[in-house]
Amino acid sequence: MIFVGDIALPDSASIDYTEAREVFGGKSIVGNLEGSLTKFSSTREHHVFNSLNSIEKLCSDFNFKAFSIANNHILDVNDISNTFANIQHLDLKLFGAGENLFKAQRSIFLEEDGSRIYFLGFGWEANSCKPSSEDKQGVNPYRRDNVLYCLDVLKQSITKDDKIVIYFHWNYELEIYPQPFDREFSRELIQKGVDVILGSHAHRCQGIEYYNNKPIIYGLGNWLFPQEIFWDNKLKFPDFTLTQMAVEIDFNDLSNLEIHWFELDRKKSKLNYIRSEKFSGSEKIQELTPFSGISNKQYTKWFSQNRFQKKLLPIFKYKDSTLTVKLKLLWISLRHCTIVLLLKLGLK
Repeated sequence: MIFVGDIALPDSASIDYTEAREVFGGKSIVGNLEGSLTKFSSTREHHVFNSLNSIEKLCSDFNFKAFSIANNHILDVNDISNTFANIQHLDLKLFGAGENLFKAQRSIFLEEDGSRIYFLGFGWEANSCKPSSEDKQGVNPYRRDNVLYCLDVLKQSITKDDKIVIYFHWNYELEIYPQPFDREFSRELIQKGVDVILGSHAHRCQGIEYYNNKPIIYGLGNWLFPQEIFWDNKLKFPDFTLTQMAVEIDFNDLSNLEIHWFELDRKKSKLNYIRSEKFSGSEKIQELTPFSGISNKQYTKWFSQNRFQKKLLPIFKYKDSTLTVKLKLLWISLRHCTIVLLLKLGLK
C-alpha cells in the first residue's frame, strides 16, 4: 500500500502525473485530500480545494482507496457533508473529519493482503484545523486525550491481526523536524498498539524513524499540489518543497519500506520520477532525520537549536501542562490574526 501527502487539484489538468502512474501501477493508495471536494468552480482567493472532475480522473488513473480529510483547508469551500456527498459515486472512504465530533472520530478500514488496516485521522488547531464538537462540523482534534480515546475505542473492536494507521495533520508549515511533543507522543502510541504513524501539513518531506520496529513518517510533504494557482495565483512554496515522496508499506513486514522520490517541475506543472529505494539504504532519509537515535530529553534541546520555524512560534513539549498548551494555542491564534490584519492593510 502506498501513502502520499497533500493533494489539492483545482482541475483535472492541474499536474501531469503520468510518470507516477507508471511507478505505482495498480497498487492501493491513501493520501491527504487537502481541501473540500466541490462540484462547482470556486474562487481561488484565500481558498484551497479539489474539484470533483480532478478527483474523478485521479481515481480512474490510480487505485486510490481512501483520503484523510483532517486538515486546515477541508472547510474552505464546502461543508464536510458536501464533500462526503460528492464522493458517493466513487469507491472511496474518507476519515478524520465529520459533521460533528462523533462522526469525525470514526475510523475506516481497508483490506490488504488478507488483513484489515484501520485508519484514524486528526488535525491540529495550531495550524488552523477547525476542531469538531458535539454540534459542530470539523476535524477530529489532535489533542492527546482525544487521540487516546479514539485509539482505545478502536482497539475494543479489532483483532490482534489487524493493523492501525494514524494520519496526523500536525506541526508548522515548512518545518523540517517534528515537534518534541509529536515525536514522544508517537512513541507512546506505538507502545499502545499503533502500527504506522504518518504526518502531513508542513508541505515538505520530513524524516522517518522506527520505534519498536514500527515506522513514524513525520511528513509526507506535498503530493499533487500545483503552484501559483490558489490564493489568486499567489500560493507558491519554496524550492525545497518540490521534492516529493511516496512511501510504500508492506504490512506483512513493516521494516520493508520503499521510498519513491519525485520532483515537481513548477514551470511545466509536471511530476518527474527520480528513483525508488529501500528505507534502509536511503541517504536522503538519513539526511532528513539527523536526530535519529537521540533521546526524547536530548531532542527537545536539539529541536530548539535546529528547527526551521523560529518566528515567535512556541515549541510544544510532551510535558506541557494543559494550561501551557492552551496558552501556546492562544498565542498562535493572536499571532495569526495579527498577520492577517497586516496583510489586509498592506503592511506585510
